[in-house]
Amino acid sequence: MIWSDIEQILTSNWVLGPGVFILWCAVVFILKSVIYRRLRAMASRTTTEYDNILLNALNMPLNLIILFLGFSLIWKILPMSTSIENFLNIFTKIVVFMSVTIFVDHFIVGMLKEHDHRVPEVKLSQGLLQGLIRIVIYMLGVFILLSNIGVNITPLLASLGVGTLAVALALQSTLANFFSGLFIMMDRSIRIGDFVQLETGEKGYVDEIGWRASRIRLLTNNHVIIPNAKLVDSVVTNFYSPKQELYTLLDVGVHYDSDLEHVERVAMEVAREVIKEHDGTIDETEPVLWFNSFADSSINFVLRVACKDFVSTLYVQHELIKRLHRRFDAEGIVIPFPLRTLDFQPRHIELFRELAGIKK
Repeated sequence: MIWSDIEQILTSNWVLGPGVFILWCAVVFILKSVIYRRLRAMASRTTTEYDNILLNALNMPLNLIILFLGFSLIWKILPMSTSIENFLNIFTKIVVFMSVTIFVDHFIVGMLKEHDHRVPEVKLSQGLLQGLIRIVIYMLGVFILLSNIGVNITPLLASLGVGTLAVALALQSTLANFFSGLFIMMDRSIRIGDFVQLETGEKGYVDEIGWRASRIRLLTNNHVIIPNAKLVDSVVTNFYSPKQELYTLLDVGVHYDSDLEHVERVAMEVAREVIKEHDGTIDETEPVLWFNSFADSSINFVLRVACKDFVSTLYVQHELIKRLHRRFDAEGIVIPFPLRTLDFQPRHIELFRELAGIKK
């Protein structure tokens, strides 16, 4: 009698269903673990990270599907009413759409993380981009799910459109800065680390391109914070584009009585010495000198030297001026300065003499 009762209990659907669920989960999760271990070992031997991203994105959705299939086995074994079956059909769609949405979310975010070390702008704005991507993905997933389970989403979309318009009008300046920041990131005319000159004259390094404003670190080591919308509309000189190497141009004037051949030879010798001894110059590029104007008190020339970056030009100019002044003085080359003659009327000269107590 007792064994028959035990046998009846063990063969009962209410015991058989949970037992099948536990057995299913144990077997399938172990099998998944083994397969995943081998797939990860294969992915580690490849040169790309996309296979790892794909495996990581599939992990949670597969767990959800395995659990759901285990529950579906219970539903097949246990006696269910029509209302419960309808509910389970809806629940099936929810699980499927949830799994797909999570997979898409994890895959896109994984791709974003993979590229953040290649593109500094993406890394700095990663949290913002992840938030926007996830909002879009989950909103699309919810709308598709509601549409598939029979919910009319037209009023919801209309309400959402009106609400979005109101928010856009209220946050007009914020959105302008946000989209300007995205434009700067995509256009890449200004990048993190570039040395730029603003339209207002400030020069500095681009430390950050944020979602609202960009930060320029000046040579005085303080930040200028510029809203992205203003940065997009202003004229900016990028000293690192198309490349960091650039020329420093030094304007010099010599006396009209100078031997210009001698001046050119001495100036070129000084420039070559600076190129040879200074780390900020490019050894492979020869300096260039050309006389360019007859000024009021001097004949002017430009001395051009190739430098590694903008900051190096400051040190190179400093060294050129010191050495040219010393060498010109030794060679007898005169760097003139303008003279001014004051023309006073005689009555003014007499007045000055009286005030100073000077006799004729």
